[in-house]
Amino acid sequence: MPRKDDEPRKVWWPRAPSLPLRLKFTLWSLGVFLIVYLATSGTWFLAQNALATGAHDQRIQTEALAIVDRVVRDGHGQIDASLPERLRAELARTPDFARACVVLRSEDGSVETAAGDTELRGSDLPVPDARTTGTVTRIEALRPDGAPLALRSVAREYTSESGARHWIQVVVPAESGSGRDSVAPYFLIGIPIGVIAAAAMAWIMAGRLVRPIQRLATAARAVSPTNLRGRIEVDSADSEIARLQQEWNAALERVERGYRAQGMFLSNVSHELKTPIAVLLSQAQVLHQGATPEELSHFASNVEDEMRTMGRLVESLLLLARVEHGKELVRRENVSVNDVILEAAERTSELARSLDVPLVTNLHLPEDGEAEPELVGDPELLRTMVENLVRNALRFTPRGEPVDLRVSCGRGEAMIRVRDRGPGIPREHIERIFERFYQVPGEGTKQRGTGLGLAIARSVAELHRGVIAVRNLEDKGCEFEVRLPLVR
Repeated sequence: MPRKDDEPRKVWWPRAPSLPLRLKFTLWSLGVFLIVYLATSGTWFLAQNALATGAHDQRIQTEALAIVDRVVRDGHGQIDASLPERLRAELARTPDFARACVVLRSEDGSVETAAGDTELRGSDLPVPDARTTGTVTRIEALRPDGAPLALRSVAREYTSESGARHWIQVVVPAESGSGRDSVAPYFLIGIPIGVIAAAAMAWIMAGRLVRPIQRLATAARAVSPTNLRGRIEVDSADSEIARLQQEWNAALERVERGYRAQGMFLSNVSHELKTPIAVLLSQAQVLHQGATPEELSHFASNVEDEMRTMGRLVESLLLLARVEHGKELVRRENVSVNDVILEAAERTSELARSLDVPLVTNLHLPEDGEAEPELVGDPELLRTMVENLVRNALRFTPRGEPVDLRVSCGRGEAMIRVRDRGPGIPREHIERIFERFYQVPGEGTKQRGTGLGLAIARSVAELHRGVIAVRNLEDKGCEFEVRLPLVR
């Protein structure tokens, strides 16, 4: 049965407790150290053990037979029942042969006498033959109790003074001299020392890594709406930590700018609303003292103008809030580029006539057979964007001078350009004209605006995945350009 999305996920293992980052780093480092240590040590141990076993077999073959030859030679070749005991005594002087067993066999392989380790003598030892003489043979024998026993055996054939042929066989345990005893102290001493050293180094390194993060946490605790100055000094020793600290400082800078812009925005809104209210209030106070019909008519006209100004301001604020906080378009339609230009020109034609500024409109003229280019977006927002740019140009253009509104298409983009014949924008202010309520100091306009038109135009362009830019022209005025992607 499939699990529903709203059902809680079952966890079949206990959750790990929340540990400090420094302790987690130390524990992880210890775990990695132990894994690597055991893997490398185990490999080294197996290699050393194999080498030690081969060396031990070589020593058995050379040293044991050398001792046997020497004892037989010193006895003038006399081979009797006392020879195994004498050989065992000589072999016992060498650590590798401390548990050696010497077996004297007749020519047919039967045991005549033996000396040495009782357990080895009681084992089921194989009979040597001519093929194995003088070489080490690995034997898997059985103890008297039936338990397995690994042995090494080397034998050589001798002829006594009487002419009888005998086998002298030397047998030692396989683990004797294998090297395990020398490796054991390495593990017993190396692991504790390695763990302590690894833990100390990991703790120091983790402390060095965590310290800048703790500084960030301390700075974050100090941040509040009234205190956005929690900058930290960037540590350039570690590039990753320095980058994190720089991003923290940059984020605080952006938040602080946002708070300043919000405060400035509220101040500007209050100022823009306060001006018409103050005008109406002062005139109303004058009317209380008595007014003629002409004064009442003038008051009504002022009330109408100021209320219309307040209405435009509120409408602009609502539109700005809609486009600046919207991540995606709510309304998406295929809109003709030429229709957007024509409707914006129609809406601003009355203002152009009142200011005596000709509005020259140039539409995109597609080639024969080519479909009219279209945009995808909100048609009302697009018309408002173009209308705001045209109204701004009309306000700055002298009487009798034209304002050009034209559109062209190419490379998958629609380019809408609005050019005025005004004084242009000073270079030090051109980067800020799209800010809310920003006014160029000393600008000479024929109408008071809300200071939100260009901010709305930029937000609408960005909401439609486009860009807007402005540049001063060499001859006269400035030109705004909006680039918007066309329907593919």
